[in-house]
Amino acid sequence: MRKYKNIVYIGGYTNDVSEYNRYSKGKGLAVYGIREDGDWDKIQELEDDNPCVLGFGKHKAVVYAANSPTKGKDVVGITCYEVQGDSTLKKSDRQLVLSFPVCNFAVHPDFSHITCVDFEGNIYLISLNEDGTLRRVEDQKQPSGKTGPLAGIQKCSRPHSVNISPAGQYIFLPDKGCDCVHIYRQEGEKLSDVLLTEYLRPASCPRHMAFHPDGKTVYVLNEFSNTIYGMKFDEKAMRLSTFQIVPTEPSDSVSLYAKAAEIEVDPKGRHLYASNRGHNSIVVYDIADSGKLQAHGWYSTGGEIPRFFAMDKQGKYIVCGNQKSHSISIFSIKADGGLELVSVKENINCPTWILLQNDNWEF
Repeated sequence: MRKYKNIVYIGGYTNDVSEYNRYSKGKGLAVYGIREDGDWDKIQELEDDNPCVLGFGKHKAVVYAANSPTKGKDVVGITCYEVQGDSTLKKSDRQLVLSFPVCNFAVHPDFSHITCVDFEGNIYLISLNEDGTLRRVEDQKQPSGKTGPLAGIQKCSRPHSVNISPAGQYIFLPDKGCDCVHIYRQEGEKLSDVLLTEYLRPASCPRHMAFHPDGKTVYVLNEFSNTIYGMKFDEKAMRLSTFQIVPTEPSDSVSLYAKAAEIEVDPKGRHLYASNRGHNSIVVYDIADSGKLQAHGWYSTGGEIPRFFAMDKQGKYIVCGNQKSHSISIFSIKADGGLELVSVKENINCPTWILLQNDNWEF
């Protein structure tokens, strides 16, 4: 196989469900190589059912994929792939089947465990083998709380993402079903009882969140209210205190479909980025020393339904997946935090998650 300057792993939906249109397309997990001239080659596509969330294991030797519900298929949960010398993937012989499809997961900083959440509100602590393969479920919890007012969406407690604090002590779970954020702690091979449940405004549907590098400031993205909560985390008092609420869309937006999706803070903690499905944009906020946000601008993604984006480790580029238009938009991050669209790559099947193998990106 030819040598590529960058490798990208992309997961997405492979079939639709009756509840909503996933804009599914393709076979499963795809591997792309980026050539010196910037063109993309699809070097592999593995058949897998709705591999919608991806993550690396230790030394990037394995890739984990969380499988969303698939009509007529048995539950998988999380699939583990071994990364080969040419960056292609091989399904590991050692797998772990859970009770329900997995919504989201996070790999712990020491690469010894994965915490994941399923679509029924269960939280799993999974131990990993030394080679990164899945070992076993060590503990399982299910948070409780008052569900929100959106009957069709908020039927039960349903954490929508897993976020490990920068130092690795705490597990933050934005709960889309109960309009709150839960905090747990790993204690050996167990999860603690819930340490804190902090409620947000009803019908907010908290989805994803991002930590500021200071470890004390967190930003929670709310899918249905299209807002970002700026919050301070007091570890000693075990408290989350809201200091600001800002919109993800501009005040003149008239999108009939509007759902905030992804959020990220740049490595230096100077700017925050969030994607808007419907408005089809990425909003940029400048971050003050106090943690407060000031709108910098909104930037079109050049495609429809930007469900997820990835930022390189140096904070120089954003690679955004446009789920409905089956395309990838590449932005360079300017010195002031604003975005400049570099290119749009078409015919990328339903990109809902993106993993960048290279820490240093150049286009």
